[in-house]
Amino acid sequence: MNLKDFLQNNSLKTKEIKVDGIDEKITIKQLSMLEQYELMKNHKIEFKKDSDDTNEINIEAISNNSNFRTEVVLKGLVEPRLSKKEITQLNQTALAVISKIADEILTFSVEVPKQESKGD
Repeated sequence: MNLKDFLQNNSLKTKEIKVDGIDEKITIKQLSMLEQYELMKNHKIEFKKDSDDTNEINIEAISNNSNFRTEVVLKGLVEPRLSKKEITQLNQTALAVISKIADEILTFSVEVPKQESKGD
């Protein structure tokens, strides 16, 4: 495989998702590791200190941080684009949908690409 193909196969991906209550398809992108780190740092989300697994993130901090979810959506939502002002003017029902989109983006960002197996 040449370098260009290798890099294309291993670049960040986009995908369309369907959210309950929304008729149009929504396009999201994977967040890079740097984007994920910056989001965590900006919102003071740290690794659990009392955990044996040093790579375990404090999930409660993410779940309870609506500003973090807003930033995830602003960075990871490709189509339709939303502004921070539009998101801050939403009611609880709409914020629940934004939260679902944020969850989809986070899940998609940490997915490990399937490796192609080589024949013997």
